[in-house]
Amino acid sequence: MPTLTDFQSTITRYSGQFAELLHASDLESPVTSCPGWSMADLALHLSGTQRWATAIVQTGERAEHPVGPSDRPGLERWFSEGASTLVATLEATDPQKPAWNFGPEPRVAAFWSRRQAHEVAVHLWDAMHAQGRPFSIDAELAADGIDEVCSVFLFMKLRRDSLPDWAPVVNLMPADVPDCRVQLAAPDSDRDRPQVTLTGSASDLLLALWGRQGLEEVQVEGDRASVEALLGWGLTP
Repeated sequence: MPTLTDFQSTITRYSGQFAELLHASDLESPVTSCPGWSMADLALHLSGTQRWATAIVQTGERAEHPVGPSDRPGLERWFSEGASTLVATLEATDPQKPAWNFGPEPRVAAFWSRRQAHEVAVHLWDAMHAQGRPFSIDAELAADGIDEVCSVFLFMKLRRDSLPDWAPVVNLMPADVPDCRVQLAAPDSDRDRPQVTLTGSASDLLLALWGRQGLEEVQVEGDRASVEALLGWGLTP
C-alpha cells in the first residue's frame, strides 16, 4: 500500500494535472459528477480543502475553510500555490504530530497526507470526466482509497447512524491489486448478514463507493439491489 511519501507525491502529481486541465477549461463548464458545480466551483472546493488541511496540520486544530478568488488568473494562482504549500507542509511536519481529523484514533498529521491524496484523486477524475477525458485512479492508490471509505468514512457515518438491518457485508476485490480484499461492514456487524462480493479494477470499485459510477463496471456476486441501496445510504460526503 502507498507510503506517506507516495501520498505526497500523488498530491503533487494529480494537483499538477488538475491545474493543467483547469487552465485549458471553460470555468463555467458543468461538472456532471458533482451536480450544480462548474469547473470553477470544483477548483475552489479542491483548493479550499487543501488549504484547510494545511492549516490543520500547521496548528493541530480544526480550521475554517477559506474562500478563494473567482477570476481565472487569481483562481489558477490560488490553486497552484495551495497545492504546493500543502505538500511542503506535510513534508516538513512530523507525521505523528497531533492534528485534528475526523477519523478514528490516532489523530495525527499523517492522516492528512492520505486524505488529501484521495481527495485530489477523486476530484481529478471529476474534472477529467467533465471534459470527456478517460481517467483511472492509480490502482494501489485506489485500493487504499477503498480501505479509507471502509475504515474512515464508514466510521464517520456510524457515529451518526446505525447500519441498516438490511445492509449486507460487502467484500471488495480489486482485480488489479494482488491479494487485496477489503470488507465493508461495521466493526460489530453480524458476519451472518448476507454477503455480496464486488470484483473489478480498484479505480472502478473506488468510484462506485464515491457515487461517481454505478455497478455497471464491476462484477457483482450476490444481491445487487442491497449493495445499490447501501451505496445510496451515503457512505461518503
